[in-house]
Amino acid sequence: ETFKRITKEISKVLLNDIKSLTPRDQTGQLINGWNGNAFLVKSVPNGYEVEIVNKAEYATWVNDGHKAYNQFGGPYPIHKRVKVTSPHQWQQGNPTYHVFGHFFVERGILQLNNTTRVEDIIMKELQKWWASV
Repeated sequence: ETFKRITKEISKVLLNDIKSLTPRDQTGQLINGWNGNAFLVKSVPNGYEVEIVNKAEYATWVNDGHKAYNQFGGPYPIHKRVKVTSPHQWQQGNPTYHVFGHFFVERGILQLNNTTRVEDIIMKELQKWWASV
């Protein structure tokens, strides 16, 4: 039960980090698409896991980047595109442009790993457990 609680607390901190790095737009769908308080801790063979989900269908494209074909229109300003010069990267033919990703999920994980917050959460929960024994 203690390790389940530790997993849940670390997941909450990670979600806050990811939310703070998620780009905001007028609709707010991307930032409000995170699963909020639905932290279901599952038991797996080597411990516990929590699935953090964004309900916006375009979240993966914003995070990872994507290709866009229309140089003069489309939903993104021209300064966010760069022409792909190597034909093996994408298909040949129409002018192909790549919209860079924000990598907010990966940056959130790195941000959490570069602090002592995980260790602090573990120590706090273990001290609670030790006091109750």
